[in-house]
Parts: sequence; C-alpha cells; structure tokens
Amino acid sequence: MAGNVREWVWNDADGEALTLGGSWSDYMDNNRYATTAHRMQRFEVNGVRLMKTLSAPIPDQLKAPIHLAYTESSFQLPASDEAFRIMSSQFIQARSAVLDTKVEIVQEAALWIAEEATVQYADKSSAMFYVMRPKRLAGKVQPIIYGPAQNCCNSKRPNRNALENIAFAEYVVNSGRALVVPIWAGSYERFTPIDLDPKAMADRQRRAAVDWQQDLARALDYLATRADIDVDRAGYFGFSRGASHIAITLAMEPRIKAAVLLSGGIPMGELPHPMIDIVNYAPRIRMPLLMINGRFDHIYPYKQSQQRLFALLGTPADKKRHIAYETGHFAYPPNSTARDATDWFDKYLGASR
Repeated sequence: MAGNVREWVWNDADGEALTLGGSWSDYMDNNRYATTAHRMQRFEVNGVRLMKTLSAPIPDQLKAPIHLAYTESSFQLPASDEAFRIMSSQFIQARSAVLDTKVEIVQEAALWIAEEATVQYADKSSAMFYVMRPKRLAGKVQPIIYGPAQNCCNSKRPNRNALENIAFAEYVVNSGRALVVPIWAGSYERFTPIDLDPKAMADRQRRAAVDWQQDLARALDYLATRADIDVDRAGYFGFSRGASHIAITLAMEPRIKAAVLLSGGIPMGELPHPMIDIVNYAPRIRMPLLMINGRFDHIYPYKQSQQRLFALLGTPADKKRHIAYETGHFAYPPNSTARDATDWFDKYLGASR
C-alpha cells in the first residue's frame, strides 16, 4: 500500500528484509516496487502498518520467503561492432535550420533563475528546453543536461512541470552550473500512451531512441548559441530512467565530456527492441562516468544490473567509478550525493567559475 512510509513485511526476500509500497519522498512509480534492506536499518522512509486477523491464523505459505526473479533476456551480450554500426545508422538525421528562438523567465529562486526556451525549426518542428542557471556567476557556465526519472512520462502534463526536476538536482545549479532539462520524447506534453500491441511497442521504442538522440543534439546546438553557456564543457546527469534508457544517447554524442548516472542500470524487464537496450550502447560510452546507486535497489539490482552495466562501460577503468550507498532505489544521503556528483564534474569539466 502506498502511504507515508514503505512497510516492513513479514517475508524475507533472498535472505534480506523486505519493504513494500512507496514513502512520502518516493516518486509515484516507486510504489509498485520491492526494496530490501538490513533488518536494523532505521530510515525515515521505512515503517510499519499494523493488522489484526479476524478469524483463522495466517497460512504459513503467506509468510514464506520471496524470490525476486529477473528475466533472462536482461543478460544478453552487447551487439557486435558490425551490428551496432548498422543499428546506429538509424540515428543519422538532417538538421533543420532554426527559424526563431523565444526565451522566457518562468521561475526564480534566491540562487537561480529558470528559463523556458522554445526553438522553432524550418521543417515546422519545435523543441523546448528549461535552463536553470545560477545568479551569482556572470561569466559562462557549464551546462549539465538532465535525463529525468519515470515520473516525467507517466501521463500527459504541462511542459512547465519539468521544473520539478530542480528538486532532485538543485545542487548542480548551486555548484555554479546550468541544469538543462529538454522536453524529451515521451515526456510531459510529448507523452504518448502505452500501446499493448508488441509490434507497436517495439516500433515506439525504436523511434524513441532516435528521438532522444535528436533531443540531446538539439539541446547542445541551442546551448552553443548562448553567450552565457560554455558548451565545450557539457555534462550529463541522468536519474533512474534518465540513467538507463535515455543514457543510451551518451554513446552517440561526443560533445558530452562527463556523466553522472544516479539510480541507473540495466533494466531487468524484457525489452522488445535492441535500439533502446543500454547493453548495446554501454561498450560505446567512453567519457568519464560516475554511477551512484543503492545497494538494496531492486529496480536495478546491485549485481545483475548495476555491476554489470559498470563492467560493460567502455570508459577506461581509471575514469569510471561506482558508489553504492546502503539504500534502495531513491533515498540517498543528500549531502554525500551532492558532493559525489559535483566533485565528479569539477574533476572532469573543471571547477565552475
């Protein structure tokens, strides 16, 4: 049951304690996932829900241990170089000329300003980006492209709801950088309902991969036109969905110089189309990359998902790092996470000015 806290349950899962449901601080999609932990962990997001049996005792089978199973399709090998060359040819797209750009300040806080940038192209398409930039710096700032969590894509919502992402990554802006949130394909007003037909779903995932690559390229193209942005020192910060699905774009965009993936990994569900499977892209991701995860994350399990993605990354061993906190999918120690991410960008993009 979703509520104020995740509930400890009687059952163990693979030898560890188990909580179910979502807490007050989890985003909506987390409510349906299991999370394991040590019995003596005392997180503010974990609690209990009391019950009383009305008649017969609880059957023993309801209290039996639970095995958290994952599909075998999640353990396939990456595409060969030849297969990837053929697959990546689908990302080749013509760039349409920019006809008009409109920038509007839509939110302001003590330390930052949020702008909404709308770009119109000659082919009658458009793109929208939200740029949260610090007030205290007068010179050029480094842009950090943000790949959001699944809550961006559960339903059709106004594009300005993308400003909710500042709550998850405000420390990026406070470190003197600009947080840039494209309206990615499938998110906010670009939401498309789920199609249960397998062929339609596979085609949708194929097109999503191509669209995300274009979204990232257009964001960097736009930032290159701004006098206040140092696009030569661009980074990427992905969270959950943005650290797994959308992160495939890192293999296709050489202008990203460093990346941080928070709560990401290899998806454990079966993916109908290889175009959206990060297993095929990981060996081609070569920029300095930091992974931050929860040791008890069962959306992206530690061994099967996190460690495997880390091992597959094409980044040299001395330029990649994996930090696993004793938490689940979402709740991290905020000060430590902020330090980890900003120190990584400081090291590989240079300290913000």
